[in-house]
Amino acid sequence: MMKRIFFLVVISLTVAACNTEEPSKPKQLSAEEIKQEAFDEIMAMEKSMMAVQSGILDTIKATKLSKLYFSYALNNLKDSISSEFMFKSGELRMGVGQFVKSIEIFEQLNRSFPAHDKLVETKYLIAFIYHNHMGNLGIAEAKYQEVIDKHPEHVLAQDARVAIKTLTLSDEELIEMFEKKNGI
Repeated sequence: MMKRIFFLVVISLTVAACNTEEPSKPKQLSAEEIKQEAFDEIMAMEKSMMAVQSGILDTIKATKLSKLYFSYALNNLKDSISSEFMFKSGELRMGVGQFVKSIEIFEQLNRSFPAHDKLVETKYLIAFIYHNHMGNLGIAEAKYQEVIDKHPEHVLAQDARVAIKTLTLSDEELIEMFEKKNGI
């Protein structure tokens, strides 16, 4: 019995000694590979969100996708799709009722990409959120006025003018105003 134990110990030590291979180090990814992995993860997440048939936005998935969009945009400021990703991030947060976070993202978008093609829309959405979701009429009015002052010819400037006129109206007053306007 003692010989068997000794023999097993010797064999175990021999096998262990033969296995001198160093543990492999994880592969170091290049910046481009990291960027591509992040982009691929976003595309996969978008696809999984589109596959939902119920029409109800999954808050957890939407929040995760919003974070992916935002992170990608911040880490790739020179990428042509980054401003669009940041805009989508803000839209998703608005869609799941995370209004403060949505405003923060839209404001970051306007700072990071001051010439992006949805600049006026993000300014208007910020005013809209303050007005309709947060009930802060003072800030809403100031934000609507900013849209009017800085972009007077934009179609959303007209919407901002109407919004300012209706800020303090009750639902009944709004209905009455629209009925008069439409001759009802």
